[in-house]
Amino acid sequence: MTVIRWIGEHANRVAGVARAFFYMGVILTWWHWTAEQMGAVMAFVEAVLFMLVETNTISKVRMDERMVEVESRVDQKAEQKADAKVAAIVTEIQNGVFRAPP
Repeated sequence: MTVIRWIGEHANRVAGVARAFFYMGVILTWWHWTAEQMGAVMAFVEAVLFMLVETNTISKVRMDERMVEVESRVDQKAEQKADAKVAAIVTEIQNGVFRAPP
């Protein structure tokens, strides 16, 4: 699992940690931000996290669609093989050469 995928899956937790870090920085005077600057930074962080969540969700949906497509192809091939076996047995029965499997 990549870091970006993990952040996308846990965006609320990451946003909470980011908020706590920024607020702690203001309280401990690591930097001196106005309320407007703090709001702008938080809005930027939220926008980036939202973008990661949306990208992660879209990629999961696409992957799920691909998996369904692959599974249906596999099912179709299995059905075709089974149909071919049944057709072969029916032909053998019609020709009178059918031998039951042991």
